[in-house]
This record gives sequence, C-alpha cells and structure tokens, in this order.
Amino acid sequence: MTKTLWIITLFLVFVFADLASAQSLPPLKSGEELKPLEGKWHVLLAQRNHKNLAEREPTMHGSKVTIGAKELEWGPNPDGKPWLVAECKLAPLPEADAKKTPRDPNELLCVTTGSESPNDGVERFARWKQTDYGVVFFCIHIADQNWPTPNHKNGYHGWGAGTMLLVLTRDAVPLHQPADPAKDAKRMPDKWQLLTELDDSQANRTAPGGLVEINADRVLKIDGRGKPQMSGPYQLRAAAGQPGRMDITLSEHGMSFGRCPSLYSFCGDDLLFIVYPESGWKRDLPEADRQPPSALQSDGDRNMWILRRSSSK
Repeated sequence: MTKTLWIITLFLVFVFADLASAQSLPPLKSGEELKPLEGKWHVLLAQRNHKNLAEREPTMHGSKVTIGAKELEWGPNPDGKPWLVAECKLAPLPEADAKKTPRDPNELLCVTTGSESPNDGVERFARWKQTDYGVVFFCIHIADQNWPTPNHKNGYHGWGAGTMLLVLTRDAVPLHQPADPAKDAKRMPDKWQLLTELDDSQANRTAPGGLVEINADRVLKIDGRGKPQMSGPYQLRAAAGQPGRMDITLSEHGMSFGRCPSLYSFCGDDLLFIVYPESGWKRDLPEADRQPPSALQSDGDRNMWILRRSSSK
C-alpha cells in the first residue's frame, strides 16, 4: 500500500471514529432534558454561597434526589416537603453566539420551587454533566439569572447566594463518622478516585481519571494521564470532635503552601472528605499558629476533595 493510501485510510478511520463518538452522545430532545440521568440519586454535596448546606441541615447529607425525563426533585426534607423541584427545558442558543459557539447540549432553563428556592416560579439557567466516575454535577441559578452566556467559563460552582451546586452519586452515602486517628491511620493509605475537587466552591478542577494516592505519611494527587500534580507529607492530629484534623504540607507546581491545618471525615470505609486551606492567613503568621477550617466546605481560601476508594469500584 502506498504512503498516500495509508494516509487516506488513517484519515477515514479517524473520521468514522469521530462519527461513532458523536452518535454515542446524541443531542438531548425537548421533553427529555434529563433522560440520561433518570432514576434515584444521593447527595454527596450541596454547595451554595461558599457553604456546604449539610452543615446547616445535616439531613441533606446523603439525601435523595429523583430525576425524571425533565424534572429533578430533591427531598423530602424533615417536614416532608421537597428542598428543590426543578422543571427543566433546553436553553435556547443566544442569537449572538449562534454561529460562533455551539451550545452545550446540557444547558437548561429551569423553573424551581421548594424550601431552597427563594423565588418560586422564576425561570433560571442550569446545566449538568456526568463525570467518568459516574458522579453528576447539577448547577442551577436559583435566585439570579445573571449567567453571562450558556457557554460561560464559570462552569459548575456554588459560590454565590443564588447559585447551587448539587454533587450526586447513585450510591447511598454513609453518615460522617467521628474521627479516630488510630483507626483512620490504618484505613487512609490507599489509592482514591477523585470524585470531586472544589476550589473556591467551583468543581472545574475535577479532571477525568483524577486520583489521590495516600500512603502512611504522604499525599500525592495524580491527573488522568498519571502525572503528579500536588504532593506533600501529612500527619493526623488528635481529634477535637468531628470531623478529624490533619496537617498537610502541600506543594503544587514547585510552590509550597507550608503547613495546611486541614479537616478530614470518613463516610463508611470507602468515602473520604478532605478540606485543606491554601490561603486565608496573614503572611507574617507563623505556620504553627495557622488554624484549621471550621467546616467541611470549599470557599475562597479552602479547597475540598471528595474521594472514593478505588478498590471499592
């Protein structure tokens, strides 16, 4: 076969591979906006205004979400009513972007009701995506429709008072367990799937195939290509209640954060939450005087990992 024929053959292989890939992810249809997600889900995290809502209402942790073809219902709450109901339809592509930016097929307009919906019946922007680990990010503007464009770069976040991020899993979510440093030191070392990484309440850093490897005294974050991204030694501290405390000295891209007094919490044996600060203290404050976060949540100074033990899946 000549060189030209080889080139043509390879070209056709890539063309048909792309077509097959595109056909495996057909555009969503009206009335089926949430159809790929139909069924029962559980809340790993509900984040709004830089807050983990389960810190205010513990029953939200692991609570149920039911998704139909075009409706999401979160609840019931302790009063037997839903926290949130979202009736969804496909968002129209803004005319100015019609020829420049293809619309994300998962961009929606939703009308919300429920105890966590401050303005019932008002149409808001929303979007969703499902990760390679099967986790769903559902981001909805429940009180502010000021979303720059459907293809804005802000992605999936819960940093504003009017923006909620639901992180959902098919698996039941065990309760947070009181810290036990002696026990936790034995079950923490392992390879963990990075289900969610929040920086400034934003999940955009959650990369396909991300892993966190923990051994007896070091943490290593690895991207989907197997390349190290962040690492450093850690030490569990005497628990002062729930969640547990740990010191991590992380370095990223050659820059060390120094001692980061952090929080961790096991949910069962195979789900682990870690929150570490990357800023928020005065430059001249001695590292020994840095204080840990007060809650399991991400904000402008603290990042969060939600990890699942790789061997559990």
